[in-house]
Amino acid sequence: MRDPDSKNLRGMLSITRALGGDDTNGARLVIMDVNSGCEILTVELPVEQFAECLLGQGRVLCHCEWSNTNRLGLLAEHKSELVPLPGNIADARDEADAIRNAVAVFEVDGWMGDDRDCHNPHRIRAGRALVSFVRFVKPGQKTDPEPAARPSRKKRS
Repeated sequence: MRDPDSKNLRGMLSITRALGGDDTNGARLVIMDVNSGCEILTVELPVEQFAECLLGQGRVLCHCEWSNTNRLGLLAEHKSELVPLPGNIADARDEADAIRNAVAVFEVDGWMGDDRDCHNPHRIRAGRALVSFVRFVKPGQKTDPEPAARPSRKKRS
């Protein structure tokens, strides 16, 4: 019987070789929610256990790492904003706090900024950083429209 609370969502399955960690000779399975772009489930199995699952029993006990479950089924929206950078700051901890506060000003209506953009020289111009923001909304939810593009000027003939 199907669970009435189940969701029918588009997902993506990735099966790769496990890298790093205790067992580098194994398989890593990752399930990603396509709408949100978030990895939801990660499973790492030793190669023997993975082969047994595929070719033998079909079921094996394993450790599952669940993440971003609160974003499952939501749509990811992206935008960028020019964030003024704080002036000269001597202490790295104070700098991190100042950058966090500068980005936080733009974190309204569920938008979350990436502070790392403020340290990327490719994204910094004239004392401002082009910071990426993301938020997760329900499909079909009306969201604030982006500002309309400026109409192009007609060339004079």
